[in-house]
Amino acid sequence: MKPSLLKTINQITVITGISIFLSGCLSTPEKQYTPEEEAQITQMREAFIQRMKAGTDKLRKSNANVNKTTSFTQKPVTSKLNFEELIAKAKAVTETGGPATFKVERDGISINDEVYLDSEGTVERAGWDMMTGHFTYTIANFDGSRILKFHRAGSISPPINIATIKKNNQGYRVETMDGQTLAGQAFIPTSNGLIVSRGSSIFEYKIGQKLNSVVTPKGWNVAKFQKGDVASSGLILLERDKQSKNQQKSFMSGFNEIGRSFGLTEIYDYALYDLKNKKSVLLNMSLNDKQVTVMKNCVKKNSLVNECSDADTYDSLYEKNGSRNRLHYYWSLDWFNTPAGPMAVYNSGKKLIAIDINAGINMTLLERAMGINHFALEQDTTGNVNIITQLGFQKNTIPNLSEYIATELIDVEPTKSL
Repeated sequence: MKPSLLKTINQITVITGISIFLSGCLSTPEKQYTPEEEAQITQMREAFIQRMKAGTDKLRKSNANVNKTTSFTQKPVTSKLNFEELIAKAKAVTETGGPATFKVERDGISINDEVYLDSEGTVERAGWDMMTGHFTYTIANFDGSRILKFHRAGSISPPINIATIKKNNQGYRVETMDGQTLAGQAFIPTSNGLIVSRGSSIFEYKIGQKLNSVVTPKGWNVAKFQKGDVASSGLILLERDKQSKNQQKSFMSGFNEIGRSFGLTEIYDYALYDLKNKKSVLLNMSLNDKQVTVMKNCVKKNSLVNECSDADTYDSLYEKNGSRNRLHYYWSLDWFNTPAGPMAVYNSGKKLIAIDINAGINMTLLERAMGINHFALEQDTTGNVNIITQLGFQKNTIPNLSEYIATELIDVEPTKSL
């Protein structure tokens, strides 16, 4: 990159930073709706309320007689099992226990705000379904292999081993307790099994079932990080293949990226993909969002401007100063299941958008001209979701997402698909 261009970028960065500082919590003016738009929003709202009510009633009935006694550290069964034996063991685990909240902790996970312990080792990775309390997790062996276990929050039965995971030069080899084998470059624990991905190929294993294989649409691969609830939502995050995007690059692509930073254009490099019905929802998120740029060989020209002769750009979850790279898809997207069906929430940069997957609609929850810093999402055992969003120097809280959708006049538009 030419020094003159880098200097210009530095100056623009300084000006932008000053603008953000002065603007504080500048927000986009409230949109005025036509009678037709208000009627459409009302219709969507009523349909959402009905689905949420029906799903909540069903969830309440299914968990009415659940025993909530907790016992997390009993020794599990380790011998090989056939389909019928494995299903019987899993059934015993799920007969007690119930819905729970899960959080990622520094040394594993917590369930209902209590650290989960396994007598055989430290929990490394996990996948869960809050509304049922089902979860799987891995612990490491001394030989470098991992054991994948299945359990339910509060169950009085011990967790059961459902697979062994071994790493090799090609990635991972998974052998399930019922004799099935999977191989791929990455694995994702789910609430009732795991997913193994290999480029555009996806292999889904559920306890006591035959493997389900899925091929992603051409030009799309499974994203490296899967923060959302893959198992209960049935959705997996796809990322546009870099080579495919490079072939489509044109002189205008750079202007599209600049336009997107001001909310003028949209770039769809990510999609949520339904593993069951093969439907997709495109997300206004760019591959460039996961990159950070570090300037090199800089000389201070004055108190505001550094002139740099080089720069390094690379993918990272964090900025150089240790703060989150806020627009990286891992931090700017989450998806989950609710009594009304699967939903997603993501930060497109200027907007915080909720997606009703079944209805195929995007709902703009918040919009801010100077951008949305970040958001945090929490879900309780009833499926209720609350969102805390940082807008400049202010925090905005949506304490109940379904209630917010049901009562607020929000911008609604149909989703785009592959």
